[in-house]
Amino acid sequence: MDFIIKETQKGGVTILELFGGLDAHAAPQLDAKLKESLAAGKAKLVIAMAGLELISSAGWSIFIETASQYKEKGGDIRLAAMKGDAAKIFRIMGLNRIIKTFDSTAEAAASFI
Repeated sequence: MDFIIKETQKGGVTILELFGGLDAHAAPQLDAKLKESLAAGKAKLVIAMAGLELISSAGWSIFIETASQYKEKGGDIRLAAMKGDAAKIFRIMGLNRIIKTFDSTAEAAASFI
């Protein structure tokens, strides 16, 4: 299953749309992209998840690690448009105490204002 990251900017917020499967094979690609964005000073990040078909434990660990890194730099990440089992697992793992989620990318981006 291919993994694709599409990046856009909206009013000082970086939006990464993820597509395909976020597994152990794809996690390093996402990790590198997130570190690149943070190094470039893009500390307000929305990750749009509607296009994800799978998220493995490796994918979840990237989100947890990234959230703390962004917060250390005065920024934050938001997850948007999470669906189905991903949303259920997110809540079961208690990640909603670490990372804010929103129904849409627009709502997530607006939360930074």
